[in-house]
Amino acid sequence: MLRYVGLVGHHGAGKSHLCRIAQRELGWRVVVKRDVLKALCPADSRVTPGWEEWYRAEFRRHGGFQIMRDILAAIPPSTNVSIIDSIHTEDEWAAVKTTDEAALLVGVFSPKIIRKERNLGRQNYSDDVRLHSWHESRMSVVPCLLSQLDWAFSGVVGEEAMATALRCLIEFIIAGTTQAPIQS
Repeated sequence: MLRYVGLVGHHGAGKSHLCRIAQRELGWRVVVKRDVLKALCPADSRVTPGWEEWYRAEFRRHGGFQIMRDILAAIPPSTNVSIIDSIHTEDEWAAVKTTDEAALLVGVFSPKIIRKERNLGRQNYSDDVRLHSWHESRMSVVPCLLSQLDWAFSGVVGEEAMATALRCLIEFIIAGTTQAPIQS
């Protein structure tokens, strides 16, 4: 049974937009990885040096696989599909697939000029960092996270078109499994 859908895409591609629509239209739970990491961060590290520095140190120490396992363990069980915003490395995706063999990796893509406009004023925005992480793995010889995609969305369509595309994903899921994903 499908429990997780992981999203991959550049900053500003439309992943959060897709999450909001999936939550509203399908009742899927949105798991924002950053929010879970902030909650996992020890209280004394939230101020100095900050949760992002704590996360980077934990990532270097334990790797993406273990960090994602910790994230999945920290979220309460759900009777519905959880959509993860977002998967950055093949190791993170391997942790999700270890937890849920039926999990789907979904790409969300938008042209560079649109992403650039959506990211105006955002600090530490870099497509290069995201691209590098898609090709980074401690565990596998998979050349690129994107080679693992099960489905993809355009991040530039309106809400109605996105909702229609989500229904197409549901049809794909149902056609490829013996039972439909849980819906509220």
